[in-house]
Amino acid sequence: MNIRSKFFATAAACALALGMSASAQAAGFYIQEQSVAGQGAAFAGVQANAQDASVLFNNPAAITSLDGPVATVGVSLLLPYSSMKNTGSTTGNDGGNPFDPTPVPSLYFATPLKNDRYWVGVSLTAPFGLSNDYGNTWFGRYDSTKSELQTYDISPVFSMKINDHLSIGGGPDIQFANATLESAVNAAAPPGSPATDLHSKLDGDSVTAGYNIGLLWKINNNDKVGLHYRSAITQNLGGTASLTNAAGGAIATYPYAAHAKLKLPDIVELGGSHKVNDKLTLLGSFDWFGWQNFDNITVTDDTGVHAASVTTEAYRNSFAVALGATWKQNDRWTYRGGFQFDRTPTTNFARTTRVADGDRYWLSLGAGYKLNAATSIDLAATHIFVRDGNISRTAPGAAPPGTSLTTSAKASSHIDLISASVSYKF
Repeated sequence: MNIRSKFFATAAACALALGMSASAQAAGFYIQEQSVAGQGAAFAGVQANAQDASVLFNNPAAITSLDGPVATVGVSLLLPYSSMKNTGSTTGNDGGNPFDPTPVPSLYFATPLKNDRYWVGVSLTAPFGLSNDYGNTWFGRYDSTKSELQTYDISPVFSMKINDHLSIGGGPDIQFANATLESAVNAAAPPGSPATDLHSKLDGDSVTAGYNIGLLWKINNNDKVGLHYRSAITQNLGGTASLTNAAGGAIATYPYAAHAKLKLPDIVELGGSHKVNDKLTLLGSFDWFGWQNFDNITVTDDTGVHAASVTTEAYRNSFAVALGATWKQNDRWTYRGGFQFDRTPTTNFARTTRVADGDRYWLSLGAGYKLNAATSIDLAATHIFVRDGNISRTAPGAAPPGTSLTTSAKASSHIDLISASVSYKF
């Protein structure tokens, strides 16, 4: 595997959110944090429970349940923590916590047309992502040092009521992606010295499109079921690969133009809500992620100097299950709570330091408050327990020929989320 291949291929497994660097908050590098009202119940039943315009992300058909034009603006402050224990890697420091606290915003608008049978909406979100920075002297630097890949998703949708019980909706997803990915490459014998390392960096971007479509079935006045499908998207990231020495000098044949495919999964969501009485509503959902699409990344040198290569990622399909409830205390206050289990698509034999993921267990609480007939505020707080994960990666060195270095580590993580949104009814 050539240096650019190793760098871009493992790095392309990273993505992030809405123009800002943040850590992925669902298993793999999928970003669930698109609805503050939904987060309060750990996203249980969000496909069927239209509380504000943010329901556009999980089921565009559900906007037909809103009671008029509404805009929702939200932001989540992500507070991730991760530590790496060296279990047999090259010497170096532990890299510290590679994540910074980061705000991630979202924006939605939905409105009926001439009557409430036909609706249109638009959303600006960031459905995939991750960003981390371990520094250039940590023990896993030959696997990764820094990863940032931002995604921006714009989705205009059209929805309609087929009858009093069934609604459908959907539209295109226009997705932008931008990546900056870095790692160290050994260049001396004996191997493993930061002073003689080379530094690999790749900048790339891409624009492509997919689609999403949803159904909402109102069984009766108390029960609703929502079904949503988001198509797989393949980003053909193109940019420049560079390789420099410790003094910043370029290495021969670098920089050069390169591209690699990032295969993002399709997603199926099924959620339901049951209104027990005027105060209590029970919620549940099951999500399926086609992460098996992300089996490998093929990197191609557009100049033809370096041979194309394939890096195995070996993600598996995954799922998430959530249960939650809302309690409407009065016309102004609504309280929410929920639990979610989110299985990681990563495996011990292919897990990387860029996405050092594990199974996730969510505990969420939230509240909504109506300021007046037009304006409401929602708040949510979540703690995510992440199961420890083992990492074992082998990276090629530039010199001497045949040199390879192993990154062996145990990752321990947890994540806190604090979120707020404002909705305004026109």
